[in-house]
Amino acid sequence: KPVAIPETMTTCPRHGSDIRGCTYLKRTTVILARDLFNYVRSKDRIRIEDWEFDEFMNTQHKQLKATELQKRELLRCLELLAECLRPGEPADNIRHFDYFRVLCPCAQPRHILMFDKWLQDYDKLQQELGQLEDLEDVEASFRKDFHKPIL
Repeated sequence: KPVAIPETMTTCPRHGSDIRGCTYLKRTTVILARDLFNYVRSKDRIRIEDWEFDEFMNTQHKQLKATELQKRELLRCLELLAECLRPGEPADNIRHFDYFRVLCPCAQPRHILMFDKWLQDYDKLQQELGQLEDLEDVEASFRKDFHKPIL
């Protein structure tokens, strides 16, 4: 059963219900947020410390770097989500879309779907990059064998 997120957490703190002036998450922030969320969920909890975040960035995300502002916001929103859990309630009740709603309170359902599409595109890109590396290895092996002298 999904956790109930209080309405105050999903209302823009700066603009209230007038969302015309709001900005939305960038692609890199969405990717970092999803991967960080999956990381903390793999530890079967929601809260993490600063040093754990730094460890996550150094081991999981060498190609993307979080700014100090992003780091503070990502950790603050994890803390807010952790407070939504009742004592003894499993962290599995929080979905990454809940995390996006807290990170970007102005986001409408269409924006959440856009975030999901960005994540799908990123995952597809990572898969294609892995396939490209494999093909480059095969090409290098072929070139090496091709230039060997004929027996």
